[in-house]
Amino acid sequence: MNRKNAFFYGNATEANPYKARMFPLIMSKVSKYVAFEDCRFAVQRSKESTARIALWREHKSENIFTLEASFFGYNQGVNIDFA
Repeated sequence: MNRKNAFFYGNATEANPYKARMFPLIMSKVSKYVAFEDCRFAVQRSKESTARIALWREHKSENIFTLEASFFGYNQGVNIDFA
């Protein structure tokens, strides 16, 4: 799947599933490049060795993210411009 826009990967816990979503949600409201619907917050077994998950486990903070930006451009907003 070729996603467009910028999006976050985060770490949500079952105890507090909404805390990890606040920063990406705010960023999607203030930036036309961030698509909240493309953000993912699950901790996948295949991603256990990433810095995002290692820091999350060590510091017990939901506010550790990876920001990804697509090479395929973006399609957010009504008036798409590149200026």
